[in-house]
This record gives sequence, structure tokens and C-alpha cells, in this order.
Amino acid sequence: MKIKELIRENQQIVDASHIYSIVKKIHRNFNDFDEGDITDRIYWFDQYKLVNFPLSKLNLNEWDVDEDLVADNIAKIMKSQHTMPPVVIDPFTNSIIDGTHRANAYAKLGYDTIPAYIGSIKSSSYGEHESPDDEY
Repeated sequence: MKIKELIRENQQIVDASHIYSIVKKIHRNFNDFDEGDITDRIYWFDQYKLVNFPLSKLNLNEWDVDEDLVADNIAKIMKSQHTMPPVVIDPFTNSIIDGTHRANAYAKLGYDTIPAYIGSIKSSSYGEHESPDDEY
């Protein structure tokens, strides 16, 4: 799958349904959609903005990490960074919604920032958070 298929050409802001579509296409474990909360976490935001996000702001150990998958992602990134989909981030908590293994791969390669979609317009179903700490 080419990155151009995942990122709308010249569009830095996308809606949650586009993010859901990207994540569903690339996600290796569909049980996370049925049994987990990934769908809810994606739809906590109505829109997402594509940015270069500082890796230092993320907890890379927040979720279980499969080191073999991280190694596979490292190989893909070394081949071409532009083949990897952006990570999806909740900017209120700096939590990774999708892309833990990609983020860990970038970190092991020494990147300071990573391509990421961050929630930019909160859905009314989001919860108690008021505003993100930083503007990206």
C-alpha cells in the first residue's frame, strides 16, 4: 500500500472517518476494533491535522510492543520513510491512538519528530478534556 493512498493529496486536515479507514486498512489485529476501544478513540475527534509530532511527548511504552513488528517497521522506514502511514495521536493526553510500533521504530532510528495525525477538533463525545497543552 502506497502512502499516497492513505494521505489525501495536499490535504493536511481530514475527518475521523478518513482516519478510521486508514487505520482499518493497515491494522494487523482486527480484534482491537471489535473488542478494544480504537474506534471510540478515533471518533473522539471530528477532524485530524497532519503534523510533525515530537517523539519526546509520547509514552512509547503505553501499549504492548511487539519487538518483531518494530523491527519490521524499522526496515520499512530505512527503505523509505514515505511508505509508513502517519501515527494517530490524541493531543490532550499525548496518547497514541494507532501506530505504537511505528513510533517505536522511529524512536529506535533516532528521529526527533514523526509524521502524525493529531485530533484537532474534539467531538462532543470526547469527555472531560478541555484543550490540548500545545498547538501543533
